[in-house]
Amino acid sequence: IFQIQKKDEESKFNPEISEVNNVVQQCFQKQYGIFGLGCILSQMKIIFWNQEKLFGVYRVPRDWSRKFNETLLTIDDICNVEVKFEIFHVSGTIDKAQKWMEDNNFVIQ
Repeated sequence: IFQIQKKDEESKFNPEISEVNNVVQQCFQKQYGIFGLGCILSQMKIIFWNQEKLFGVYRVPRDWSRKFNETLLTIDDICNVEVKFEIFHVSGTIDKAQKWMEDNNFVIQ
């Protein structure tokens, strides 16, 4: 479960899910190469996305979750807007992630 935060609150920023995904994939490939991207790509997807609040849930292979989270924390630019990823929760299943969101009043549509 993550949120993208703008470093400049005044900037207009409302990225599409595909724009976020493309930046994450490019950054992951840059850090772990074509092999790393190939290992994660078939199972990497955003399960939930709230474009207005910039909250989302990524699903990635368990073996690559730590490297994936490290990659998110290195991303500082999406669509020429300075950003920062904040990771709120890492879970083993989608059901556990949804329960965590309910327990912590996260609303993702």
